[in-house]
Amino acid sequence: GFISKSSLSSLKASPFRFFTGVKFKQTKAMEIGTAIHCALLEPEKFAATYRLDPDLTDKRLKSYKDAVKELQGFNFFIGQDAKNINGMMDAVLENDAARDLLHSDGVSELSGFHVDSETGIKLRHRFDRLTADGCGVDVKKTQSVRPEELSKTIDKYGYAMQDALYSDAYEAITGRKLNQFYFIFVEESYPHEVAVVYLDDVSKQVGRDQYRNLLIDYDYYKNNPETLKNNAGINMISLPEWALREYENGLEDGGIF
Repeated sequence: GFISKSSLSSLKASPFRFFTGVKFKQTKAMEIGTAIHCALLEPEKFAATYRLDPDLTDKRLKSYKDAVKELQGFNFFIGQDAKNINGMMDAVLENDAARDLLHSDGVSELSGFHVDSETGIKLRHRFDRLTADGCGVDVKKTQSVRPEELSKTIDKYGYAMQDALYSDAYEAITGRKLNQFYFIFVEESYPHEVAVVYLDDVSKQVGRDQYRNLLIDYDYYKNNPETLKNNAGINMISLPEWALREYENGLEDGGIF
């Protein structure tokens, strides 16, 4: 009965699908993300529940099948997946800012629950880490940590909304403002560059407006279920912008006839 940031992102994508209760299947990328979180935030649990073998690369081999039987109950990664997990884990811990945040006094994987004062909607959140001095930390794997790419990633996946929701939740529960919310981004591919970032005030406010508007939408659809119909009208759609630009460039160069 509690709504999370992930719930709001799903609602934004498709209210109809959200309220039908369709669950997303966990992909390999999600499994790797979970492994990285566990390795960095709960290393003892990681050691007890995960096994990595970067030298084993073929699931058709008898050695792989024997290992699967021997490691029943463990999360088992091999080959490039295992190399990437090890690489990302090492890269984050070699970054001074990231290591300081993860190793500072605090609590990892900390959940909180509160009722929104304006809408009465029950909300939940889960800090990857909450430091003793009141800083939230969230670990994300990504394709690129270049600032211009991170900006797109933060917008695409609603991380500004996450920042605002978690900050407001912390204040609602503790009566104090969150000192800062940090994102630790690590690239999935070698050499696994790392960036530790926080959002400017305007971006935080955009995220706050986004999640508060979605709370209003959730309240409306919950109280007006008859409006949730798989009955969208007829719409015009275009090719992706990159395809249109490619076409236009071809016309300018005289390459399309």
